[in-house]
Amino acid sequence: MRQVIRMMQLSRIGPLGIRLALLVMLSILPAFSSLAQSGNTAAAPDPWAGIEEMVVVGSGEAVLTMIDTSAAIGFDAETLQVEGVDDISDLSAFTPNLEIKTAFAAVNPTIFLRGVGLDDFNSNSSGAVSIFHDGIYKNSPAGQLFGLFDVEGVEVLLGPQPTLTNASAGAILIRSKKPTDELEATLTSTFGNFNLRQFEGALNIPVLPEQLAFRVAFKIQERDGTTRNVCPGIILARPDNADRGNCRFVAPPDGRRVVGPSDGGRDWVNDKDNWAARGLMSYVMPLPGDQEVDWLLSVSGGQNRSLASQFQHVAMSSGAAGLDFRTTDFRGVPATDLFGYSQTVTAGDAYAGEFDRVGPERLDLISASLKGEWSPSDAYKITSLSGFSTNDRETFSNDDGGPRNWQNNDYTDDSWQFSQETEVSWLWSEENDASLGGFFLIEELDSENTFRNDINSGSPVAFVQKFEQDTMLAGVFAKTHFELPALPAWGQFVENFSVDASVRYSWAQKQMNNRTQNNRQGIGLVSNNGLEKDAWSAWVGDAVLSYAFTDEVSTYFKYSRGWKPGHFNANTLRSTQPVSAVEPETVDSLELALRTSFFDGRLKANLTGFSYDYQNLQVFQVTVDSSNVIFRRLINAEEAEIWGVEWDLPAEPIERLVVNFAGGYLSSEYKKFSAQFERNVRLIGQQPILAIVNEDYSGNRLIASPVWSLTGSIEYEILSRIGSFVPRMSFSYRDEVFFDTNEGCGVEGNIPECLLRQGPTWIFNAVLRYATPDGEVEVLGFVRNFLDKEYKVQSFDTTAGSGFVLDAYGDPRTFGLAVTLHFR
Repeated sequence: MRQVIRMMQLSRIGPLGIRLALLVMLSILPAFSSLAQSGNTAAAPDPWAGIEEMVVVGSGEAVLTMIDTSAAIGFDAETLQVEGVDDISDLSAFTPNLEIKTAFAAVNPTIFLRGVGLDDFNSNSSGAVSIFHDGIYKNSPAGQLFGLFDVEGVEVLLGPQPTLTNASAGAILIRSKKPTDELEATLTSTFGNFNLRQFEGALNIPVLPEQLAFRVAFKIQERDGTTRNVCPGIILARPDNADRGNCRFVAPPDGRRVVGPSDGGRDWVNDKDNWAARGLMSYVMPLPGDQEVDWLLSVSGGQNRSLASQFQHVAMSSGAAGLDFRTTDFRGVPATDLFGYSQTVTAGDAYAGEFDRVGPERLDLISASLKGEWSPSDAYKITSLSGFSTNDRETFSNDDGGPRNWQNNDYTDDSWQFSQETEVSWLWSEENDASLGGFFLIEELDSENTFRNDINSGSPVAFVQKFEQDTMLAGVFAKTHFELPALPAWGQFVENFSVDASVRYSWAQKQMNNRTQNNRQGIGLVSNNGLEKDAWSAWVGDAVLSYAFTDEVSTYFKYSRGWKPGHFNANTLRSTQPVSAVEPETVDSLELALRTSFFDGRLKANLTGFSYDYQNLQVFQVTVDSSNVIFRRLINAEEAEIWGVEWDLPAEPIERLVVNFAGGYLSSEYKKFSAQFERNVRLIGQQPILAIVNEDYSGNRLIASPVWSLTGSIEYEILSRIGSFVPRMSFSYRDEVFFDTNEGCGVEGNIPECLLRQGPTWIFNAVLRYATPDGEVEVLGFVRNFLDKEYKVQSFDTTAGSGFVLDAYGDPRTFGLAVTLHFR
């Protein structure tokens, strides 16, 4: 049972401790080399030694490996199925230093690798971690969570990837299963609690041996909601949300306004309702002179019809000075927000709430790609990859997380993109190669949003925003791999060195056309109109020096420079917020990797160290403007520093017992970062005046960057006459995670309780697999989060304008049974 090797990284920019660790690594390399040679004298060479391509066979674990001299985490198809990975958001539970926050149902994940990402959930968001599906870059965040069905595997590339588009923090690669020359079919049916119903299947049809084959696959998923809604039934129903209206209010003796318990109109929210399908055709087209072109055509589509995500409303009472907010008022009783509401009926229950609006969310996706490969000679290969995708979505969101119609916002957008990449590879000697390529992408996005602020009945306020963003991305790149020749004076020492290098020129242009109207009591007033166009360019690249001490012990040192272009804020609603872009972010990265293998591959001990120096790190904030209207903004943190260490210990101490323990330590800090806020200050007997509030985040940890993150698993295959049984246990641990730049205390430091965070969290999963002797039938019983741990995946601070915090929670305990039938 083969395992994927975890690569390790280390760098020079970190403080004294990491520099000492670097020296220790270098000093123990000879010892590792001697141990490997003595422990494997008669053993065959390690099959992973010097590997530069992902290879996953059998039930490989999620461990780091070598992909083009980059550290990566690889998941094979079997691991994805066993651990119930339905979309990329589930990968973070098994990947140290990967945080994926999904507060918005099946769309708009915000992804962080080693503490770097962008928390922007708007339709034009373009994060620092790029998503590639079968080589196609997905620029739009809509639908990035789709696609994990009938896949060969998924790789998470850690650190800057200069030859990939916008991957200044890393990339996630999804690889679909390709058509083969075997007739086969697979069908998996899964049932579980919350009325889970999931069906996934694939059919492979060979037409002409070694020339033409088809493969089709699908996935259908339905699950009832995990969160109880205690709002009554149809009360004051809205035309755009006909199945749910405002909650009924009652006045208790103390005069506070709370929602009354339901009289039978209960409902469940945070459900799942989606499907996706894919068809692939492979064709080997013959050419004159015994030449041929390998073509692969892929067409896919999907829909999401889940209800819009619901948040937990945490009311906060302001202090005596009106600056600090706490969960209890001065009497010690539960707080109410600035509009007199407190979630008392369901207070303290992460999976219950009082929601007047439950959705819906509608998303339609269509994409297609065409890949061609032609080798005119043994030394040359030309690859062409074309991709097109379009999406259309509409979300009716309850952004106040409560029962009143004060922030019931509508988000609608549609976009399309086309991309083309061409690469020419040259094998100029038996062991050395080079390649040259180019990339181009164009995207058009149209969006229309309605932001409501209907606090006072009879005086509704709503911003109606329409914007278009046109994006063009282009780049040219070159890569080479070179192994040093043996020199008589140096012998094998020099021959064991190899060099990899790449360089890329990246160019980006974006144009934002924004039109916002402020509607008050039916009167529309222009609030913000603007047209802005900007372009950015940069040279990026990397250089890697690798050395193999033995077949079992090797290392590399790598320098990378990553870059992400400027980005427009999609929430420019008022004239005080000009349409402008934040500066591009850049990162200088250093890595040092050590990988080892002992006892014929039964034990691997690998270590990674890395260090980043970021300039103009892009940061997304939720705050309020001078009129106490919520707005989202983009700013730059001038300087940030990150360093860390990662390790992996996969082992098979005895036959069929597989153990893996991986983890990471992360140190992150905003070295230079401050922000300003405009506030109206009222003095007794005077008109309000505009004041500037300054907040300095220098020295704070970055968001989504826990100090410690650990993952592990253990499984043992039991063989019998009736088949095989494999019990498996896995866990993940995340240290404290902050959801804002002020270490959980609010962007203006006005939450002394620092609620915008999730404390240390352990999540445990258990699985029992059974397979018949012929492998035609597999049964999988699973329990995920079996301790039923409540944990936040996101928090938003709206205390300054509304007096509450919004929290989004991960799924509670789920369990079920999956049956897979193979037809061959």
